[in-house]
Formats: sequence, C-alpha cells, structure tokens
Amino acid sequence: MLANESEVTVAPHSYSVKDNLKDKLSWKLKGTTFTFVQEDDRCKIVDSDGSGIFGWKAPYEVADVVTSEDKTVMLVKIMTAKGFYSGITRFRLTDNGWEKDVVMLGKHPDMKIRDRWVSDLGAVANDGKTALLEVGASDTDRSPERTSYRMFYYWETWDLEETRKIGTGLTMANSKKD
Repeated sequence: MLANESEVTVAPHSYSVKDNLKDKLSWKLKGTTFTFVQEDDRCKIVDSDGSGIFGWKAPYEVADVVTSEDKTVMLVKIMTAKGFYSGITRFRLTDNGWEKDVVMLGKHPDMKIRDRWVSDLGAVANDGKTALLEVGASDTDRSPERTSYRMFYYWETWDLEETRKIGTGLTMANSKKD
C-alpha cells in the first residue's frame, strides 16, 4: 500500500562545507592558513589575514581537500548540488603568491568518454602536477549504442596538467621518491 501524498516527506538537499570536510575547515599551508567559510549558498576560502582567496557559489560545493607534503599545493574537489562531479580547483604557491586554476574537469574528453569522475582525493605532488585520485569509470565508452554500464573505482595516478592517467594504484614507478 502506498502512503498518501501528504504523508511523504522529501528532505531538501542541504549543503554544509563543515559536514563535507568532516569539521576540518582550516588548512595550514606554507606562510598562511586557508579557512573555508560558508555563507548561505556560497563557500569561500580566506587566508590568515581574513582576505578572500576564492569562492564557489551554488550549485557548486566543496566536497574534499588534500594538500601536498610541503604545504605549497592544495586541491579542492568540487561537486554540483545534484551530486555530479565538476572538477578540481588547484591552488599553488608561486613566486607571485597563491595561484588558482581548475584541473580534471568532468567535461574534459578523457573524463567524459568513460563517465570518469574523481571519487576521492588521495595525495598531490609538491609541484602540483600529479595526484593520486580514486577515480570512478564505466566499463564501456560513452556512445549512442550503449544501453547500460557498470562503474568501477580505482586508485590512479593522474597528470593534472594533461588530464591523463599515468598509472593504476601506487607502484614503485609512480610513488613518492626520497
């Protein structure tokens, strides 16, 4: 028996950067601390001085963060309010200060062909060029003939400059070297 329409409650999607980042809102980086601040439908990063660094407005949501070992790079995974992967915002300390760009876009052809998306951030190299990411990918290419597919998740090392997979998992060839 189905419930009457008046008995069905649908919870609205509520976004909380605090929940998404498991209460870790401040990240110590080289020379500063980045803190995530949520204001209504906007999330922004402020530095140690309280100056705004960058912000995302709904429907984009901060979903995960990882920093490099030397604290000169920070990756921020961005999702949409509907739960779709958008991309990664990368912050890098350069001679000119903190610079920002967007990498691993969900709409990039190498991501789109297999419906790839970044499920989890694992680690990022000190130069910010490569990262260990848990990536979900379908078992078949996207095509008009495709009627169904299964998603598989692997830890992979990716070149963030080229949006190109370097290897699967951690191996001696793509692991941290002393």
